[in-house]
Amino acid sequence: MLQNKRRSNTVSLSILGLTSLLILTQIGIILYAGNPLCLNEGCEIVEQLTLIPPLYINIAGIIYIQMLFWILRSSRKTGDPSYRLYQLLLLAGMAAEAVLISFQYLIADTFCSYCLIIFGTIVLLNLSAGIQQFFKAGVLFCTILITFSSLQFKQPSAAGSLTEGVFARRPGAQVTPQLQLFFSAHCEHCENIIAQLNSMPSLSVTFHPIDTITRFTLNRAEQTGEYSTAANRQILTTLGIKEVPVLFVQEEETVLVIHGERKIHEKLLQLSNPVEKEEAALEPAADEPEDASTVSAVDDGCSVEGPCEEEFQIPGLENSPAY
Repeated sequence: MLQNKRRSNTVSLSILGLTSLLILTQIGIILYAGNPLCLNEGCEIVEQLTLIPPLYINIAGIIYIQMLFWILRSSRKTGDPSYRLYQLLLLAGMAAEAVLISFQYLIADTFCSYCLIIFGTIVLLNLSAGIQQFFKAGVLFCTILITFSSLQFKQPSAAGSLTEGVFARRPGAQVTPQLQLFFSAHCEHCENIIAQLNSMPSLSVTFHPIDTITRFTLNRAEQTGEYSTAANRQILTTLGIKEVPVLFVQEEETVLVIHGERKIHEKLLQLSNPVEKEEAALEPAADEPEDASTVSAVDDGCSVEGPCEEEFQIPGLENSPAY
């Protein structure tokens, strides 16, 4: 019996050692490249849905694994306090992995391969600790998964959030596609896009500010009176978008989300009719938005959390939106 426990502990210590090397390698990649190593697209999707940066998650992971390693190494027999603490920490790890796996399965609708490797490690450690420990871990995992499955994570009011956040509407000859522009009152890139829309009267657009607007002037724009900036921010947060401007292009049941001045500029040119394209080409350079080819791919938007560093005034365009 004692020999079996020692063999089991040796296997568990080996698993913990290899897992520690894996996590340390991931931390090194994050520090060197800035992003974790993703073995599949699911890793990138799950990463965008987490509030804690991957570096901190991996640091917490290496601390947890090392705690298991040293506690198990110091235990003498199955019934001593250190081994019971080891078993308790294994159940805690299984609970955490159950939440992550349930989230990926029910909400993200994809799995992170790196997370699955860590999950497999926790399962093997519980199995190595004995059938009774493995049974407890299995019951805990199934309980959390069933509880997650019984919950509704979609906000009932999410479909109406677009309506709640409408500050102004500008009707145009083109009814479809429906355009919704999310912008900030202090973003020069947003000013450029609104100036471009001002020269494209055929496009129907609704405007969704993420902060309070004190003055807004746009040809044929109709203000709604009441609007919710919180609803607009919630939509962007849900989509993991941290910069404006953002344009929603909705046609039938398909919604295309475009963010960044350059891409929105190009999309609006595609949507505008040929006459407007020719007129835009004949306008003086000072009266039209910055050309897409000169817009920096890096500095292409403003943070949702704060204004751009430089205030901006569109030269020569008296009817541009003002705040």
